[in-house]
Formats: sequence, C-alpha cells, structure tokens
Amino acid sequence: MNKPKSREGGMRLLAVDDNPIALEMLPKLFPQPDFAFVGVARSGPEALDILSTAGADIDCMLLDIEMPGMDGIELCRRIRAVPGHRHTPIIMLTARDDGDTIERAFVAGANDHLVKRNRVREYIGRVKVAERLLVEEGHFHLERREPDGEGDGEGTAVPGLHPFDISDDLTIDGVERLILPFSFGNYLTQLDREDSYRCKIFAVRVEDVAVHYHYTTTADFTVMLATVAEGIAKGTESRRLLMAYSGDGNFICAARNTNVPDPETFEAHMAEHLRATASRTGLDTLRGVRVSVGGQTSPCASRTQRVRRSLERVLARLEARQRKKLAS
Repeated sequence: MNKPKSREGGMRLLAVDDNPIALEMLPKLFPQPDFAFVGVARSGPEALDILSTAGADIDCMLLDIEMPGMDGIELCRRIRAVPGHRHTPIIMLTARDDGDTIERAFVAGANDHLVKRNRVREYIGRVKVAERLLVEEGHFHLERREPDGEGDGEGTAVPGLHPFDISDDLTIDGVERLILPFSFGNYLTQLDREDSYRCKIFAVRVEDVAVHYHYTTTADFTVMLATVAEGIAKGTESRRLLMAYSGDGNFICAARNTNVPDPETFEAHMAEHLRATASRTGLDTLRGVRVSVGGQTSPCASRTQRVRRSLERVLARLEARQRKKLAS
C-alpha cells in the first residue's frame, strides 16, 4: 500500500530525452530553491540505470515519448515496475497531441502529458501540479490480495478497519486502465476537440458502498472494486477505455470511438460478471454487490472547464439513473 509522502526541500527531477538541446535546456527551466536537483538521461536504459541505483531519490520524471529504441511510453511502463517508483509522478513530453498517443501514455502509467511547443512557464506549472501527488492526502494505491484471513500489517483483516477513508481516491495494482482521478482529469484536458467529440464518458456506482466498506476487510473491499473495474472493461469491449475510482463507490470512465451499452444493458452485464466471478472464485462478498450505470455523454468542449463540468454531467446522469430505478 502506498501513501503520499511528505516533501522537504526542493523537488528532485529526472529528464529523459535523446535531444541534446532539450537536455541542456530542461535543467535551466527548473531553478533552485524550488528544484533541488535536475538529472538528465539520454535514453530509456540510461534512465533505468539511474533509477536502479541505491539512493536514487527522484520526485518527478519528464519523459520524451519519441526516442529511438525504447520510447518514452515503454520507459514509463518499465519505471512502474521499479521498486520505489511505481507511483512517482511522470509527465510525458512530446510534439504529438493525438488521442492515441495520449491514451497510450496514461495507460502506461503517466500522470500528465505536455506538448513540447508549450511555453516555459507551463512546464514549471505542470511539474508543480504533479508535486501535489507527493504531499496530498486522499489517494491510496492498493495491492490486490485474495482474501485469506491474514492481515497486511495494518490491521486490515478486521472488517470496517481500513487505512483509507470511504471517500478516498484508489488505484489497484494489476487492474489495467484504472488510473488516478488526477491523471484521468489530465487525460480529458489534453484531448483535442475532435478526440473529445469522439469520447464518451459515464459513471458507474457500487450501490450501498458504505455497507460494503463497514462490513468487509480491506482485502475483500479491494477485490470487490477490482472485479467491478474488470467488469466495466469487459462491458465496453474497448481497448480505448480509461477509468478512475474517485471514492464513495464511483468509477468515472472514458472511452473513445466506442459504442458504450445503454445503462440497463450495462447493468445486466455487470450483474452477470459479478455472479460469474463469485461462482468461479468462491468470494461470497461479490454476491451482494450491485451497481448502477449512468447514461453516457461527451466531455465539456471547453478545456479550462472540462474536468469539473464533465464530472458534474456524468454524476448527474448517474443520479438520474438511480432515481429512475427507485421509481420503477
């Protein structure tokens, strides 16, 4: 389990780019005292060597996507396997802003995406925003463990005793395409008008999540959320899906160039997925799980308002769906 860590002194950055001009420029963009150290690497393998060195204390990484050999996206994926850097903020740098490239970067584990032609102050701004992941409370990274009655060292074998609040953002290691809400918001913001138009967003809610939270162990609760996330992925039948768990039972989802099923059809799929998984695994916890699926919509056209207004839209449609079910 990973918690935000406190930060004293300036940030320590690692920039990876095969362009010597970029490597000379990037350290100059981040002066002390806000930035205590800016290291550089000319390739993915060199960056991995730096990160594998004992005592390598890096707070944020800037990775060029377009590098020969190991590109930035593959490097990002490999960094997420390096002990100590599975959750270090990563910002991707590229001259490309097409939806496919942006999506692949976030799926690989990136937290933000920055087009190289942006102004210098935006580089600093995005790194300072990424710093929030180091110090803010309210998001947790969980390991998926099959319930076996054993604790994980934090008393989590006791039902209702969790190291996170019910409203906390969660990610779960090993669940593909489930990213932090912070990263999800950055993804939506980076989509251009055409890709935004082709994107459908919707919300899925675990009903009575407070009951599950209070009467399950952390292992059970984690498996429940992981199973729901996997059901969402199967229900969209899309490799262009991204989703985030924003607490209180809510999954926020985005799928490009995909026909998302209507809420009633999707809910039937989710019920069958949960039933089948419970039967296959013997996890009785899953038998009592029900979900509601809100109607799909498009992201807000305005980039400056996109995240807030898009979330308002999908949650409003989810609430409308729940009211309709209660009235029927």
